[in-house]
Amino acid sequence: MVKEIMDKGVIDFVDKNNRNAFQYITELVGRVYKNRQVKILLVDDSKSALEVVQHMLEKQKFQVLLAENGMAALEILQQNNDIKVILSDYAMPKMDGLELTIRIREIVDKECMSIIGISGMDHTDLSSNFIKNGANDFLVKPFSYNELLCRVNQNLDMLEHMEYIRNLANRDYMTKVYNRRYFFTHGQELYQQAKQNNMALAVCMIDIDHFKQVNDNYGHDCGDAILINFAKVLMEHFEGHLVARLGGEEFAVLFNNIDYDGVLQQLEIFRTAIAATPIECDEHSISITVSIGAHDQYQVNIDGMLKEADNNLYTAKESGRNQVIGG
Repeated sequence: MVKEIMDKGVIDFVDKNNRNAFQYITELVGRVYKNRQVKILLVDDSKSALEVVQHMLEKQKFQVLLAENGMAALEILQQNNDIKVILSDYAMPKMDGLELTIRIREIVDKECMSIIGISGMDHTDLSSNFIKNGANDFLVKPFSYNELLCRVNQNLDMLEHMEYIRNLANRDYMTKVYNRRYFFTHGQELYQQAKQNNMALAVCMIDIDHFKQVNDNYGHDCGDAILINFAKVLMEHFEGHLVARLGGEEFAVLFNNIDYDGVLQQLEIFRTAIAATPIECDEHSISITVSIGAHDQYQVNIDGMLKEADNNLYTAKESGRNQVIGG
C-alpha cells in the first residue's frame, strides 16, 4: 500500500487519526522547502542501489550527488564543501564506508555534517564501529522510504539545532555578523596560520560617523535599522573575509591572503557606496558615512594589529571623517 502511494508522486502520508498529524505536516512542508538548498552525497558501488536511494531523496527535493566509492566521495567533497549529509555503504572497492567516515572526520566535525553508514551485511559490530569512528547514524539494508526519510530529516534537524547554538554563541544578535569574542578567537587562528605560511594579512576598523546624532535625531529604532542594513552591506562587500561587530557602531574586517593595495581599494569602494546610499527608516531617508583605519603589518598578535588599525581610524576621524587611512 505504501509503495503504491509513493509511486503516484506522493512524498509522504500521515494517518488522519494521528493527533500529531497537523504538526508533522507543517514541519514536513517546511523541511521540503528548505531541502532545495541541501546537498546530500550518496556513496555506493552498486549503480542500482544509488538509483533507488537517489529517487527517494529527490522526491524530497534534495540536491543529490553520487559517488561509486570512498575515493570518489572525497574528491566530490573537496569540490562541494556545503554537503550536509553523506549516506555511505560499507562494502566498496578502493575505500570502504568505514575508512571514508574516518577520513571525513579528520576534516569535518559531526556538528557540521552528518554521516549515515549503510550496510546489508549481518555484522553485529558494524553499526557501533561506524558510530565510534564518527558516523552520526546507521541504516540496515533493505530500508524503507519512510525510514530513510525519518533518519535524514532527524540528522538535518540536529545540524540545524547545532548551527543555531553556534550562532547564539558566535554572532551578534542584532546584525548577525560575528561578535567580538569570535573575532578575536578565530581571528587569532587565522593570524597564526597566515604568519606561519608567510601569507598577506590585513585588518581594518570601521566606525559609522556621528552615529549618536542618528539616534538622537531619528530614534533608536532607526539607529538599529541602520546598523542592521550596514552590517548586511558589509558582509556582501567583504564576503569570504572575517566580518565582526566589535561593539556599538564599530566593526572590523580581517582580510586573509589578499594584497594590501587590493584591501585599500575594496575599502574605498565600500566607503563610497555607503556614502552614496541613503537608508530608509520611518519615512526618513538617512545618509551616513564611515571612517576606516587599516593595517597590514604583523604585530605580537591579532589584537596588536587591530590596535594599529584603530590608531589609523582615530586619524581618519581627526582628519575630517568619511575616509580610509592605511599604514
